[in-house]
Amino acid sequence: PYNRISTVASEDSGGLLIRSGFFVTDTLTITPMGGEPKTFEFRGGDKAHYAHTIIMEYLLR
Repeated sequence: PYNRISTVASEDSGGLLIRSGFFVTDTLTITPMGGEPKTFEFRGGDKAHYAHTIIMEYLLR
């Protein structure tokens, strides 16, 4: 449930030459209220950023 999320963070590890594609790994970290942070790894592109945007849209409603 979105109402139990306290923080959301997205990290892009794209390099100078390779910014998207299969070899780029992005991470998304979600911290629930009173819980330990959970980190998810996404391979390729801006998938972590897209997930961050979707979660933030629900949190800011």
